[in-house]
Amino acid sequence: QSLDELQAEFSQLQQQEKQRRNAHNKHQELKQLQRKGQQALDDLQAPLQAAQQASQQAHDQCLKQQIHLQQLEQELPEQWRTRQALMQALDKLRQQQEVLQQAREKAQLQDQESDRQMARLTQQENDLQEQQNKTAKELKAADEYWQQALQTTGFIKLANWQSALLEDSRVELCLQEVSQWKEQKHQLQGKLAHLEDLLADQKPPDLDTLKQQEAAAEQQLQEVQTAFQTVDQRWNQLQDTAKRLKKAHQDNRLLEDRYRVYGTLSEVASGTRGSKVSLQRFVLGVLLDDVLALASRRLDHMSRGRYALVRSQETGGRGASGLDLQVHDAYSGKRRDVATLSGGESFMAALSLALGLSEVVQAYAGGIRLDTLFIDEGFGSLDTETLDLAIATLMELQTGGRMIGVISHVSELKEQLTQRIDVLTDVRGSRLLLQP
Repeated sequence: QSLDELQAEFSQLQQQEKQRRNAHNKHQELKQLQRKGQQALDDLQAPLQAAQQASQQAHDQCLKQQIHLQQLEQELPEQWRTRQALMQALDKLRQQQEVLQQAREKAQLQDQESDRQMARLTQQENDLQEQQNKTAKELKAADEYWQQALQTTGFIKLANWQSALLEDSRVELCLQEVSQWKEQKHQLQGKLAHLEDLLADQKPPDLDTLKQQEAAAEQQLQEVQTAFQTVDQRWNQLQDTAKRLKKAHQDNRLLEDRYRVYGTLSEVASGTRGSKVSLQRFVLGVLLDDVLALASRRLDHMSRGRYALVRSQETGGRGASGLDLQVHDAYSGKRRDVATLSGGESFMAALSLALGLSEVVQAYAGGIRLDTLFIDEGFGSLDTETLDLAIATLMELQTGGRMIGVISHVSELKEQLTQRIDVLTDVRGSRLLLQP
């Protein structure tokens, strides 16, 4: 079918759908009107019954008053048969009659009002009944029209029609889609006509060549996609590596923050930064200062006030510092390295250090005394004056209660040390000779 036929059929279906809706709405309105009429009729039944009861009561009251009046006329006493008594009785009866007449008139008025109300209710009932009959006929006609319309649309049951019923918004949307489709159709037709005009003088393309070019392009596309996947995979790996490096840098910054305190303390304690004096060498330096203080007094005496041992204050350099020794020369007023001392001066400095160390050890050892001291060689490098001064120093230590042992080959010592052990060597070997 063509688009116009489809559109005409769709418009016809839409019109039938609208008619079915109108019939259904009218059917619902008639049902509603019938329910309202029945409700109004039910509401009027109660006032009508009440009016009928009131009218019956008024009529009964009037009959009772008439019977009472007749009884009064029959029961007239003999003593009231005189004119005066009768007139009095008549006056009284007239009064009663007036009262009864008023009551009767009132009852008649009530009866008339009840009749009029009953007539109105009866008229309303008739009108409602007529309207109900008319509504029932219209409802029946609408229902028949509705059933006929439902059968013409192909729906077997009402539920099928209700399930297929579209909302107004959906119908509007379908109309918009049809309108858009029409517009697109006109546009495509215009483009098609334009293309036909353009291609009127053109030759058909070589499809085989184009297919080959397409296959080559697809092959190239696959190669590019493969390369792209490789590069993308490498990119993802680099991204993951970058994330891990970033996390490692963050962790490293945290470790650096923690290391600023502990690392600096460790470097200072190990002597790898600053003055390059470790904690151990610092403690030993304090002990060395005590040793140097005592040793300098010995050296000052042996060198006749020229030399004193001091600890070098120079820091830095590649090696550790803090325990290097220098000698202060009183003659020049400068400090120099202990390596510049002569052999005899070095012996005196070493002897002074040994004696100072022994005294410091005694002081730090809680009363322990070093009573024995051995000196091995070094005397051969001394001149006579210095040798005599060294021997005098050793004699002073001996007089202080210490035993001094000297190991030397210098003959001058033999003359000054009366108690000694000589080691004699001949062809038979070595032997010891104890001198008293």
